[in-house]
Amino acid sequence: MFEAEAEGLAELKKADAIRVPKVYDVGTDSDGAYIEMERFELKRGTERDAATLGQQLATLHKRTADLHGWHRDNTIGPTPQHNPQTKDWIAFF
Repeated sequence: MFEAEAEGLAELKKADAIRVPKVYDVGTDSDGAYIEMERFELKRGTERDAATLGQQLATLHKRTADLHGWHRDNTIGPTPQHNPQTKDWIAFF
């Protein structure tokens, strides 16, 4: 799960549209699996921050590909997210 998360964050970073946390390490130890990444200080945003985020998300979503989906499945929290690659975005959705 964390390996897929790290790979997804790296893919988002390639778009250079929005700030993405750096991943420092992913692995397992005697306590289980882990992902170590940059910590963002969160604060209440302003209207200007919201507008900037909207612009960044729009830039991110301008990226296109030949196929919808991704080359591997991942999760949203504990919920599996299946990502079959297809040319039909409706079938993917």
